[in-house]
Amino acid sequence: MDDSGIRRRVDDLGRVVIPAEYRHRLGIEVGDEVTFTLDGDHLVVARQVSRCVLCDAEDDLVTFRGRPVCQACMTALAVLAPARPEGPDAGQRLLVLKELDQAATTAVTDVTDVGDPQPASTTAW
Repeated sequence: MDDSGIRRRVDDLGRVVIPAEYRHRLGIEVGDEVTFTLDGDHLVVARQVSRCVLCDAEDDLVTFRGRPVCQACMTALAVLAPARPEGPDAGQRLLVLKELDQAATTAVTDVTDVGDPQPASTTAW
């Protein structure tokens, strides 16, 4: 960890300005959300990043069942389990959908809520 000795005072509302050098290094821009965690007696500030719950991609995210999923995974899901399971394989497709839903629910444990991101697509599932 960089210990350059930059100091900032806390104002009467509890605010502290993050030095520009650190904001640039972390890619923190105006309007970005950051997380605060305690590591022993250290306060850790990190840029909040929304990632695909299936592959950890950060780009081209849409919201699927309340979880961020990238376009590539959405395409793969569409191929694996069509939206309207019909025919002799309908039971298997429903099972795949349930498994994918469970995987998305359990994989999201390391992703915190970053508000209500606007989906890049309005594809209905």
